[in-house]
Amino acid sequence: MGSREEDAGRQLSSITKLEYDIARNLEHYNKLQNYKYYALLISLVVFFLLAQYLVHGIEYAYFSTRSNGVLRPHINAIVPPGYEVNNIVDDVKDVMFLSWDVNNRSPRFFSKWTKNTHKGDPAADYDFTLDQMVFASASNLRYFHPYVKAGNLYVSGENVAVSPAMYTFLQAHQQMNVTQEDIRLVSIGGVDTNSEKISGKMSIVDWAERLRYLYHPAKKHTMNFFT
Repeated sequence: MGSREEDAGRQLSSITKLEYDIARNLEHYNKLQNYKYYALLISLVVFFLLAQYLVHGIEYAYFSTRSNGVLRPHINAIVPPGYEVNNIVDDVKDVMFLSWDVNNRSPRFFSKWTKNTHKGDPAADYDFTLDQMVFASASNLRYFHPYVKAGNLYVSGENVAVSPAMYTFLQAHQQMNVTQEDIRLVSIGGVDTNSEKISGKMSIVDWAERLRYLYHPAKKHTMNFFT
């Protein structure tokens, strides 16, 4: 009788220990599942950072193979060195050249209005002559090294907008007080791109790529349909 009770006690102890081990393993499995989601989140953050900071470096290393000095004689053949944007004839109320300030990671909208309005801001230098504005706007990384001024790197305006239509419209309407009825938008050699539709079957990677572009201070595809 005593032997049976001892056997039953040992079996009960074994079952209890087994249940305890199962519970511990289940708890460990749940922790691992949580770590999986943490790992996914960290991977997305790392992917986002790599996309933000390394892509431009790779483009610079592999595409920018030529000094932008070759642009100078062609630009200066049209715009004399040191020519001020405010010296443009009064019949031309304003002009606009787009560029991207690599150091401050912000767009530059070079024009008469911005030069006369934004003065003394170290994070947004607009003290450019007309030829410097053209130089900064023309330094496409796929072909030339960035334009350098006071230690800051400037690359072509397509990094801000493939078409500057929306920005020119806003400056004319909001800053120069031109009514919408008096504005005619003529785009020559621009890119006519329709807005993208978001699919309901997008993956996490697709969303991460979209978030990368939404993070930019300015959207590149400001096409004519925006206006």
